[in-house]
Amino acid sequence: MSFFRQAASVLATSVATVPLSVLANVVVTRNLDTTERGQFAVVTVLAGTLVLFSNLGWPLATIYRLKRLKSDPAEVMTASVTAMMVLAAAVLFLGWGLQMAGFGDFGAVPAEILWLGLATVPFQLLVRLFTYAAKGIDRFDIRNWATFAAVGLRTGGLAISWWLYPGDLAACLWINLGAAAAVALASGVAVLRQTGFSRRVNRREIRESLGFGLETTAQTLAGELHQQVDILLMGPLNVAPAQIALYSIAAGLIQQLRIVPDAIGLALFPKLTGSEDAAAVAFTYKVCRHSMLWVVLFSLGLGAVVPFLVPLLYGEAYAAALPAFYILLPAMGLLTIYRVVARYFISRGRQRLNIATQLAALVVNVGLNFALMPRYGIEGAAVASLVSYGLEALVIAAVFLRETGGGPGALLLFRLGGFRGEDWNVYQRRIDALLTRLRGRPPT
Repeated sequence: MSFFRQAASVLATSVATVPLSVLANVVVTRNLDTTERGQFAVVTVLAGTLVLFSNLGWPLATIYRLKRLKSDPAEVMTASVTAMMVLAAAVLFLGWGLQMAGFGDFGAVPAEILWLGLATVPFQLLVRLFTYAAKGIDRFDIRNWATFAAVGLRTGGLAISWWLYPGDLAACLWINLGAAAAVALASGVAVLRQTGFSRRVNRREIRESLGFGLETTAQTLAGELHQQVDILLMGPLNVAPAQIALYSIAAGLIQQLRIVPDAIGLALFPKLTGSEDAAAVAFTYKVCRHSMLWVVLFSLGLGAVVPFLVPLLYGEAYAAALPAFYILLPAMGLLTIYRVVARYFISRGRQRLNIATQLAALVVNVGLNFALMPRYGIEGAAVASLVSYGLEALVIAAVFLRETGGGPGALLLFRLGGFRGEDWNVYQRRIDALLTRLRGRPPT
C-alpha cells in the first residue's frame, strides 16, 4: 500500500471514529448520574494516562526495529509482548501499593470501581503495541480495523448496558474491559500470525528497545506537558472557572484539527524508518508540503463554521471562546511542521533533538503564561501556546533545513504548476484514474 493510501486510510478511520466517540460520551452521560459520571471519567482517564506513560515508548521502538533495523519479527514481538506484560504488572502492583499506603483515593472512587478501570491497562497496552506493530509490517488494515473496533465495541456495549443495566457504573466499566480485551486478543492474533512468535525472549531486543523507547517516552512526556500546561496553570493563576470552561472549548475545537497531522505522522514514521537517508529526506520535504496544504484547508473550513457552530452546540455564552480559538488556530499549522520533521529525526534514532526542542518550547510556554495570563486571561494563554508552538516548529525546521540543504519554500509551499508541480501531479493522477473508472474504462 502506498503512503498516500496509508495516510488516507488512517485519516478516514480517525474521522469515522469521531461520531462514535461522541455517541459513547452521550450514552454514558445520559446513563449515569453526575457523581457516577465523574467517577467513570476519573478511572478511564487514569487508565489512559497510565497506558500513555507506562508503555515506555515500546510500540514506536517496535516499528523502528522492524523497519529500520530489520530485526527478526518473531523475536521483536516476543520481547515486546513480554515487556508489555511486565510493565502492566508493575503499574497494577504500584497502584495496589499506593492504595494500601493510603494514597488510593482518586476522587472518592470506590476501590472496586477503581480496579475495574485499571484492569483495562494490560489490554490497552497490548492493543497499542499490536496496532503499532501492524504499521511496522505494513498492515495498516489491521491497525485501522483494531482502532475502529475498539471504539465501535465500546459504544455498542455502552448502549446495550444503558438498556439492560440503567444507571449501573460497574456495568459500564465491565463493557470497557470486555471491549479492550476482545480487541487485544483479535489484533494480537492478526499481527502474530504475520510475524510469528519466538520460544525465547531475546535479551538484546529487550535492552535495545528499552533504550530507544525511553528517549521516546521523554519526548512524549514533554509534548503532553506542552499541550496541557496552560490549563494546568489556570487554577494556580486564579483564572475564573467560567474562563477555564471557555478555554477548554476553544482548545477542544482546535484539537479536532490534530487528526490531520496525527494521521500523517502515524503513516509517515514506518515509511521513513524503512527508507535510506536520501529518500527519507526527500520524502519528509514532500509530506510536509502536502500536510501544510491540508491543514490550511481544514483550518479555513473550521474557522468559517465555528462562529455558527459554537453557539448552536454549546449556547450563546460560549461565543466568548471565539477570540482564543482564532488565536490558537494557526498553531495547528506549526504543530504539523513539528510533527512531520520530528518523525524524520525519530526515524534516524535522534529523539534527543526533539526532546530538547519540546523542553525549550515548554519553558517558553510556562514563562509566557505567567506573564500574560494574569493580565489577558485566556487570550493570553492562547498567545503563549501559539508562540511556543512557533518556537518548536522554527527550531526543528531550522535544524532540518541546515542539515539537508533545503530552503523553507521546499518544506512549506505546495507546488502547483510548471516543472516543479509534482505535488499537484499526485492528485491529478488520482483524479484522472477516478474519472476513467467512472467512465467504465480501465485506467491506463
